[in-house]
Amino acid sequence: YACLHTLQHYNIVWAVAFSKLNRSVVASCDAAGLCKIWNISNGECLKTLEHNSTVYTGAWSPSNKTQLATGAYDNKVRIWNTDTSECRELVGHESTVYSIAYSQDGITLVSASADHTCRLWNVANGTELRIFWE
Repeated sequence: YACLHTLQHYNIVWAVAFSKLNRSVVASCDAAGLCKIWNISNGECLKTLEHNSTVYTGAWSPSNKTQLATGAYDNKVRIWNTDTSECRELVGHESTVYSIAYSQDGITLVSASADHTCRLWNVANGTELRIFWE
């Protein structure tokens, strides 16, 4: 096997995610707070999305090819429009967000945090639907 392209960051890369709707696009997120959107066909960085803290997780929407969700050290989930770089912040966690996943239809998003909770969010309006904890 041969390496086709090296997608360069200058800090620890914590997460990578392929887009399900645009198979030539991948996102990578790092400890400097950057999420880079790459064209894997040619290795070009298409866009850099900037957080104010380490980004630990990222996931592409299964129903919107320009929507990327990220979770970070600042306790926030962000839903990005990768065309415009605009984002909506989902606030509720009390510690670092380490994992996120979209529902199959892309209507809801679940996030997992060091605060010992998982939270279910409405993607369209950003409201918290439920908190899971023991």
